[in-house]
Amino acid sequence: MIDRGPFRRLLKFCHLALSDKDIPHRQTLHAEILQRAQTAEERVRQNMKNLPSKVSFTFDAWTSAPGDPYLSLTAHYIDAPLDCPNSWSLKSEQLLFQEIEGRHTGKNMSEILRCAIERYELCGKVQLTAVIFCLHGLMII
Repeated sequence: MIDRGPFRRLLKFCHLALSDKDIPHRQTLHAEILQRAQTAEERVRQNMKNLPSKVSFTFDAWTSAPGDPYLSLTAHYIDAPLDCPNSWSLKSEQLLFQEIEGRHTGKNMSEILRCAIERYELCGKVQLTAVIFCLHGLMII
């Protein structure tokens, strides 16, 4: 889309100082987006790895209009300075948003959650067992 004439004209219309050479090629933009995502994920991974607190999760699964199933996972934790533990704040990090291979079965979703917990090195920090009722059955984490 970024390489197409109408979109480029729209960008130049919105930003009069832009020229064609200022608008990156789609492959350049794609590489930049992937690099920024990788940098952000590494920052979150390091932050989660160094947490002294336990971690809780919320997640949601749904199906898009064309029928593609997705899962989103957010981690929640308490952040407090070591020298002032009563000065805490609740933090959240989006750990993943991905397509589910197959249907939203408890088995498929729990495998995605297990992989995310391992990827972010949270195995010893997850304490809560949750029972979730959904349209596709019962899932116990």
